[in-house]
Amino acid sequence: MSRPRAVVAVALAVAVGSALPLQGGGESARAEVGSATGPLVATDGNGAVLVAQGLRPGDIRAGEVTVVNAGDTSGALTLSQADRVDSPTPAGPLSAALDLTVVDLKARRTVFAGKFAALHDVALGDFAQGDSHRYRFAVTFPGGGALDDQFQGASTTVSYVWSAGPVAPPPQPTAAPRASAPPSTLGTTVPRPAPTARLIASARQRGRGGKVQVQLVCPTACRARFTATARAAGATVRVRAVSRTLRRPGRVTVRLALPRRARAALAAGRTTTVRVSVRVSIGGRKTMLRKTVR
Repeated sequence: MSRPRAVVAVALAVAVGSALPLQGGGESARAEVGSATGPLVATDGNGAVLVAQGLRPGDIRAGEVTVVNAGDTSGALTLSQADRVDSPTPAGPLSAALDLTVVDLKARRTVFAGKFAALHDVALGDFAQGDSHRYRFAVTFPGGGALDDQFQGASTTVSYVWSAGPVAPPPQPTAAPRASAPPSTLGTTVPRPAPTARLIASARQRGRGGKVQVQLVCPTACRARFTATARAAGATVRVRAVSRTLRRPGRVTVRLALPRRARAALAAGRTTTVRVSVRVSIGGRKTMLRKTVR
């Protein structure tokens, strides 16, 4: 019997979310990603990127990455999915067919096991200041069915974010009001959740070329204005604002040029803190997203 011909490609972009300050103070926990190894791993300017090429039915690929609480206090960390892009196939999205397992090697426990697209918010537990955990990602293309060849050449990319802060608890059910007759649903419209944008940036960057890089992901068309301030050598200076428009769902990468004072501080080996703010107009609403980069 010949081997199934379906060949697929998978990419897992690893990013870091913003820290959440603890109640009553300015201290916070902060996740930091680094030290990635394994057959899935490549590296670019934004951090670790796990890539699996040429998966066939029955193949398994795995890679590992270390996450550290680089904040100034302990805190709970959460793993969540930032965005997902699937190439169109006759059999539906590839991410719905792939299996994903995420194992905390230090704690010796599986934090997620399920379909590639099903990972949303996973509580990883409390991290002490400076505590590090190593996570193993394993992607499996189960295959073995009549639809295998319909995934030929398919691809999927997913970004996952480690962020400080516990998973939001699910809403508590409320008792339905007593009524003499079932209410009619004729003419009733169930509101859809408003689309939300995501801002992705590595918490630590080298400032290559005197610039800081961030990514904005919009599930629908959006307009955004990027502003920032840079604190270096005891002074805070403004970064030149940048505007971008996405006419369809997708992502845009923006490189913010640092002022002369900040570039001079970097050249002298001093740490520069850049606070990025993005005002996004999406789905008839305006929202503000923020990240801090050092």
